[in-house]
Amino acid sequence: FKYCTHLINILTRGCRGTFNGFGVVKPEATFDPNPPRWYEASFAAQGKPLYERNCATCHGPQGQGDPNWRQKNADGSFKPPPLNGTAHTWHHPAGDLMATIMNGSSPGTGNMPPWRNILTPEQVASIIAYFQEFWPDEIYAEWYRIEMRSRGNG
Repeated sequence: FKYCTHLINILTRGCRGTFNGFGVVKPEATFDPNPPRWYEASFAAQGKPLYERNCATCHGPQGQGDPNWRQKNADGSFKPPPLNGTAHTWHHPAGDLMATIMNGSSPGTGNMPPWRNILTPEQVASIIAYFQEFWPDEIYAEWYRIEMRSRGNG
């Protein structure tokens, strides 16, 4: 619960500073090339069965996505992208990731349904932590930089 509360605080209050799963600890003045993950492995592990049950059918068991994710479907939408750090998921700050999962894909971009009536924000946060575990440290560091910039902090 503490991780979800922390992520929710970041998303809803626009907290500024480095976060480490326990709270905002310091203002971010320079880019950290090896930032701490915002969650502990045990929290990401809570997201694994949720991901497997709700996300893996479309995004793949290892977050690999549809092999043709860059090609449009007949309706103009895109196939499910990889979540493992090889596509664009890491280009989006935490608030965008949470909103996309809770509200589904924007019209014309994909066919992901909204999960807000099925998953709690805490469950979604654990799923985000779980798929971020697939990301190499370099990709996570770039995501972290984008996250800090999205909050006017970097």
